[in-house]
Amino acid sequence: MRTTVRIDDDLAIHLRELAAASGESFTQALNLLIRQGLAADLSAKGAPKPPFVHKTYAMGEPRMDVSKALSIADAWDDEERIARMARHGVPAP
Repeated sequence: MRTTVRIDDDLAIHLRELAAASGESFTQALNLLIRQGLAADLSAKGAPKPPFVHKTYAMGEPRMDVSKALSIADAWDDEERIARMARHGVPAP
């Protein structure tokens, strides 16, 4: 593809020096640097990261029947409320 690009004078000087040193044309040197810059930009953004996976550990068999976990939690909550009421001198229901 042919297009017109406006390049600052200092960049054009460096491109000509690079092209001469590598034996390439000005266009080839420019294309190479643009490709390198775009590749660096893409790699700086990084490849998509794999999803985070939590490590799991075996905790052994449960020490109580957890099939009725809500009723157990309610009982613990009731015990805590009764203890809090006793600390504040409120008679238990």
